[in-house]
Amino acid sequence: MQRAFLEHWDETAFTAHTRALDLPNLSPGARVLVRCQTWQPDISLILRNFLPQTQVFWVNGQEIFLHATPEDGVGATRKNLLPWAESLISQIHSMLADELGVLSYVYVDTPRTQGLWSGYLSLGRLAALHRRFFPGEAGLALWQAGFAQLFDSLAPERMEHYPQNVLGDKLSPELRETLQTYFRTGLSLTESARLLYIHRNTLIYRLDRITELTGYNPREFKQAITLFLALWLQGT
Repeated sequence: MQRAFLEHWDETAFTAHTRALDLPNLSPGARVLVRCQTWQPDISLILRNFLPQTQVFWVNGQEIFLHATPEDGVGATRKNLLPWAESLISQIHSMLADELGVLSYVYVDTPRTQGLWSGYLSLGRLAALHRRFFPGEAGLALWQAGFAQLFDSLAPERMEHYPQNVLGDKLSPELRETLQTYFRTGLSLTESARLLYIHRNTLIYRLDRITELTGYNPREFKQAITLFLALWLQGT
């Protein structure tokens, strides 16, 4: 893997060079990249025991790249593989932390059977998105990246300009918390008011105040997206 990365192999070159390894025909599953802050030999053992159906398991420094399949993987489809693959993020992160005290980040590619090298490179890019846009998360699945994939191509100064243009310093800490809670509950007035310990009418007043200050109405879906992205980018 190190040679492939240094020499910039493409998928064809990687396949040709690794054919001698006699890799099996891969079953439907997920490419997973586990990056550890520190390394212990038991990490490999724990992951192998946790994912006994793993068909590819490559250790590169303090990271492990693997192709994992569920134990009942026969007849698995993309639809039922997605929730299983997504659950690996929290499971692996928690397991290594609880059993070894090792902090790790877990990245999951879209379930498929082909393209080991392209999958590895894809997960490397996903790790970069995680550091930039989701720093507080245990990891990231490719289908969770969403808007981050679009904003990643923008220059840093343009990313700073967007939230500054939309929000600037217009919102007090109270209004900012209100907006964050409102988005976290899926634009639910009832649930937001409950979590904020305020009356529903007080919440409506605050949302109207946000509209006055920013010019964007969080109760209108398209305008709410603008506010959500601005808040999100300010937090990265």
